[in-house]
Amino acid sequence: MKEMQRYDYIDVLKGIGIIFMIMGHVFFGYEFDYYIHAFNMPLFFFTSGYCFKGTNRKMGSEAEKLFVKLIVPYFMYGIFHYIIWIIFLADVHTRAELLEPLKRLLFMNEDGLPIAGALWFLTALFWALLFYNIIQRCVKSILVQTGIISAIAIMGTYWYAATEFRLPWGMDIAFVAIGFIQAGYIVAKYQYKLSPSKILNSSPLIIVGLFVNYVLIMKNGYINMRTADYMHRLFFWINAISAIILYFMLSKILCRLKERKFYRKCIEIIEYIGRKSLSFLCLNQLLLIFIDKLCSNIWDTLEKQTNIMCGAQRVTLLVLTIVIIYIYDFLKERIVKEYRISKEI
Repeated sequence: MKEMQRYDYIDVLKGIGIIFMIMGHVFFGYEFDYYIHAFNMPLFFFTSGYCFKGTNRKMGSEAEKLFVKLIVPYFMYGIFHYIIWIIFLADVHTRAELLEPLKRLLFMNEDGLPIAGALWFLTALFWALLFYNIIQRCVKSILVQTGIISAIAIMGTYWYAATEFRLPWGMDIAFVAIGFIQAGYIVAKYQYKLSPSKILNSSPLIIVGLFVNYVLIMKNGYINMRTADYMHRLFFWINAISAIILYFMLSKILCRLKERKFYRKCIEIIEYIGRKSLSFLCLNQLLLIFIDKLCSNIWDTLEKQTNIMCGAQRVTLLVLTIVIIYIYDFLKERIVKEYRISKEI
């Protein structure tokens, strides 16, 4: 049985999340940063749960598959970024300082990774899916599952505050993440039974909901799963789940707009970004650094101008990053496809 299934609206949802993530790395202001950190990374855990279908494979085989899918890219991109950092960006000379990012990559990766700090997500997702698979296999009742997972997730939000100790490879983040995975699984299983279609199709309701959600997020304060900052825990969960559901509903509406030629291309680009989220996750920070350095003189000139020009600089940086990774992934796909064809011949 396949574990994951593709849904166009889930790819659009992930695409929205990736765009938000890159906007956060570009930096569109503290207020925007506060907003997206409240739900953006939980959104990706939610989509993993939504697509989860279970498997009859042995647990060892499942762990091996997750390792290949998540940890192998983690090391490939992590070591690649470390080499780039050593050659082009490191401004320290002692051996201990040069080895620190590599130690972070191998052990405590919640901070200090070379260039691509977002790689922590891959190890946290690995642990979260591993734990989730074990619970799914051991507990068949979805009600009992949800109770156990809720307890673990709530414990995860208090872990660092209570112990002042982080677990390796984002394991403590994974405790929180399985709560969002279960939320995605429940939505996938019961969405049509629990939600009237008219409500799901209501654009005005979504707009009002997003506005209320924004206000509540601002009231709660700064949230960051990576650094284990959750502020008021109850509001963290309410705000994160609410935002994810609202953007999930918005993604479904956007997918229906693909029937209209005017919107189709833009929505397909967002969908592609979501489908290729790994490349965007792992490469965006590297590209942002090099584009920023190449265009530093232009940026300096723009930043001395009006806020509009400063905003234009950030939008340009965002678009260039997305376009370059888009081209990279397109060319990579073509090369892999031609290689497979040549092998078959």
